Amino acid sequence: MLKSIMLLFVIAVTGTVSAQTFTNAVDYNDHIVGLQNEIGLKMIAFNEEVSSEYANAESVKPYYDDLLKTTRDVINKLEKVKPFEKNVELKSAAMDLFRYYETTIAVDYKEMIELIFGDNLDEAAMARVQELLVKVTEAEAVVDTKFKTAQEAYAVKYNIDLEENELQEEIDAE
Repeated sequence: MLKSIMLLFVIAVTGTVSAQTFTNAVDYNDHIVGLQNEIGLKMIAFNEEVSSEYANAESVKPYYDDLLKTTRDVINKLEKVKPFEKNVELKSAAMDLFRYYETTIAVDYKEMIELIFGDNLDEAAMARVQELLVKVTEAEAVVDTKFKTAQEAYAVKYNIDLEENELQEEIDAE
């Protein structure tokens, strides 16, 4: 019985310690943007490798794996963050965006890599790649808009001046 109580105590303390809490609205927003930037940096590296002159399935794989792992790590980090002053909208929108990234990378990017670097890069394969790119772009616009709207509402509520994310500008230029 005592062991069970001690185990419950350890689990409760561990859960409390691992949850990240913020006392400042700006720090909370910046933390979420920082998580987004972790993915963005890996996305840029992946895109650069895919578009390099000597890219092939073997050279792209480590970048793909790193991008997917980082995205999953970011999701895990965000899950441990407590919403600032119980304001769940920003965290929820960020989580939707990051989960979108994860699904897109795991499914759509994987298929594109197989098509582009596969043995049969023909017109049908290129048409499918184009189809996937349109799908990804349109779906991202929806979750990205939701995130930006939540972030703007958060900024208004807490009187924060948002700055343009330079990394986002670089990703958009890719």
